[in-house]
Amino acid sequence: MAKVRVLIVDDEFFVCQLISHLVEWEKYHAKIIGMIDNGEEALDVIMKECPDVVISDIRMPGLNGIELVKAVKNLKNPAKIILISGHRSFEYAREAINLGADYYLLKPIRKNELLEVFQGIVAEIDKERSLADKEKDYEEKLLSSKNELRKQFMSSLTGGQVEKELPAGLSAINEKYHFAFQKGCFLLGEWKLDLTGEGRRADMEILRRQLSKYQHELNSCCMEFELYAEENALWVLANYKKGQRGNVIWHLKSIRDTLEEISRCPVTLVAGLEWEDLGKLAGNMEEFKKCVYLRLDEQEKVILEKEDGGRNAECASLKLGTLIRYIEGRDNAAIVEYFEKLKEAMKEERGGTQLLKIHRIVSTFYQLFEEGRYEEEGRVIEETIENMNSIEEIWKYVTQKAGEVIAENEKRLGGINSVQIEETVRYINAHYTENLKLKDMAERVYISPQYLSGLFKKEMFMTISDYIAKIRMERAKELLKDTGLSIGEIAEKTGYKDIRHFSTMFKRLTGLTPSEFRRIGI
Repeated sequence: MAKVRVLIVDDEFFVCQLISHLVEWEKYHAKIIGMIDNGEEALDVIMKECPDVVISDIRMPGLNGIELVKAVKNLKNPAKIILISGHRSFEYAREAINLGADYYLLKPIRKNELLEVFQGIVAEIDKERSLADKEKDYEEKLLSSKNELRKQFMSSLTGGQVEKELPAGLSAINEKYHFAFQKGCFLLGEWKLDLTGEGRRADMEILRRQLSKYQHELNSCCMEFELYAEENALWVLANYKKGQRGNVIWHLKSIRDTLEEISRCPVTLVAGLEWEDLGKLAGNMEEFKKCVYLRLDEQEKVILEKEDGGRNAECASLKLGTLIRYIEGRDNAAIVEYFEKLKEAMKEERGGTQLLKIHRIVSTFYQLFEEGRYEEEGRVIEETIENMNSIEEIWKYVTQKAGEVIAENEKRLGGINSVQIEETVRYINAHYTENLKLKDMAERVYISPQYLSGLFKKEMFMTISDYIAKIRMERAKELLKDTGLSIGEIAEKTGYKDIRHFSTMFKRLTGLTPSEFRRIGI
């Protein structure tokens, strides 16, 4: 606990010294912060240093002890005051106590009297500090609880879940989540940050700490608001008076500019429609998210949500019901064809519709194939997609995941992964003379390179690189036996630009050099 800080005030310096020697200050966890010989200087020190206890004479030139008491008791955190006087009149003592002095001692000062009074003051201060600490702890816990409830509300709202649990009426919402919303208008805004690389989390932590600095921007235009930070986005729910939407959006744009400057990455502001009913705003989250995704193909810094019907129309042949029938029938070829058609159809659609459709497809795959694992896997997929910066990148990722799910499902059923592996083998057989890359082959069958590599080895009992080398060497043998082409020409026709590399691989797989093989004529 902090020490009790004591200031001694008397125009006679020897009295100050006497008082300083009458008490073992350290014993009571106290210390003297100064000895002053006049009231005016004492008041300056009190206002700057905020002592806990002031021991002061009454009779002093300039500002006397009574006047000092009046001034100190008007301060925010007044000190305890012990007044010392040679006046033995009871009326004089009563006046001092009425003005705010805590104790009144007569001169000459007796050690036992001063000690008794000081012990009582220390006990009072300890009690007050303990109570203040408890109150502060309670207030901090209460604030933390309120903040957590508001955070939960924003998390549910931005995740599209709050509509199901939203109480009816603003008063009920305010009571449950500790808001102070008023009748007026509501607007949801999101600052979407396209952060990339290993520094992304560190960058977001910096931006979270900046949130408090934006509050003054919103206090000037909102009756109530809530700021909320996610891993790659900052959100605001603004409650304001009707007719102030333009002013609110102006401030949101200003914050967008600041965020972009601090993060040094692209920041898109998405401002939703204006709603007088908070429940209707919550029910509009799917439409709002379309606008967030539009940043991927509109390249705008600010996107304002508009009433826009008809954007969800889907080609009849690409409805989810069709995909579900293919999945339930284990028709892998039809599923692959579905994705090819979907890819073409999406070229004519806007980013928001594309992304929502992709989410629905991924959800369908995991609901049908992964059962209990869907919630966890689906959440990872959604977070990954939201951190991507282009439609092409998202499409590639989703089609890979879809292919992996198909393969995993067939494996559990005891089948073989014919679509992915047969297509890969067919492609290698037709293109073995080219510079084949695992990444390109994986993209063709909608799975990740790592997954294709493991799957190929399991199905074919060899790695992809070994299979490519095997096909090339079989063709090289045919050319060595049936043609008069030079070793260099044969190397080139079987996909090798370096004749020495070709010869090394040939001997490793056959035990003979190309020249020895041709001479023996096996």
